[in-house]
Parts: sequence; C-alpha cells; structure tokens
Amino acid sequence: MQADVELGGTDQKFNLLMGRQLQEQHGQKPQCVLTMPILEGLDGVQKMSKSLNNYIGIADEPKDMFGKIMSISDDLMWRYFELLSFRHMSEIEGFKQEMEQGKNPRDIKFLLAEEIIARFHNEAEATAAHVKVLSRSLQKIEFRMIFQSSVLKRLQTVMPLPTCLKMPVYVPVPVMPCA
Repeated sequence: MQADVELGGTDQKFNLLMGRQLQEQHGQKPQCVLTMPILEGLDGVQKMSKSLNNYIGIADEPKDMFGKIMSISDDLMWRYFELLSFRHMSEIEGFKQEMEQGKNPRDIKFLLAEEIIARFHNEAEATAAHVKVLSRSLQKIEFRMIFQSSVLKRLQTVMPLPTCLKMPVYVPVPVMPCA
C-alpha cells in the first residue's frame, strides 16, 4: 500500500511501524505514523468500543449521550475533557481545582455533556437534554419528600411523636431525644 501518513491508536503502534518496514522492503518511502491516545469506554477500563457496549455513539440521541456521559466516573471525566473537549487545559485545571474545593463533579460533567452533544447535534438539543436530566432529578427529590412526609404522618397515627418532632421532615437525619 502506498501511503504518506497513517493514523492509529497507541495500541496499534507495532502494526503501524511494521507497515513502515514493509514499505521499505517494497522500495517505497516509509510513511509517517501518527498515534492518538486511546479513549477508555464508559466502564473506565477497556477502550471505547461498540462491540464492548461501552461507547457513546456520535449518532446517539442527545438524551442518551447525556446519560452516558453523566454515568462516567469522576476520575474518567478528566480524561474525556482532555481528549474530547475543545476547552483550554488551563480551564480544565480550573475545573479540577473547583472540584477539590467542594464543587459537585456532576456540575462539571454537565459542562462536558453539553459541549459534546452540541458538537454532534446542536446547543439547543444539548440544553434540552440537560433540562430533562434536571427535571427528572427534581421529580425524584419531590417523590422522596412526599414519600417521607407520608411515612411520618402514618407513624404519627400509630405512635404519637413528641411536639419537637412534629415539623415536616424531608431528609433523613439522626433524631436527637427531646430535652
């Protein structure tokens, strides 16, 4: 094969270099070889691959892309930023510092998801996918609040609670005895 340049993943380095040798043996000028880092799949272990079902497809629906990106680990998120984002590395380092200072990594993944979805779809669909995820989260929180409130009301009918505990309780917290 006559080629000037061949591009491959770092896992293909041996094959790419072997191709150069074969070209020389056939009297051709050896090709330039460019290798790219391998992007880990959603599992964070193996390379992203459709056959391993750990991939984000560029034709996936925005909501599916958003869900898949949000499912990656917090550590893997940085690798995705480095290999997939057009953001400057100094901005990514700023995100890392924000997370170390207590910012929820979910909020940083939102930025990554929106950027990737906008690239393969558009900004409006990226924003819509983000809003859907947030509204589902709010629905789950609302359900939990209603459920916990109804459980507390049922408990009160079976076992009267002291006056200090008759306020609405939405988040499970340790209950201290009344003084």
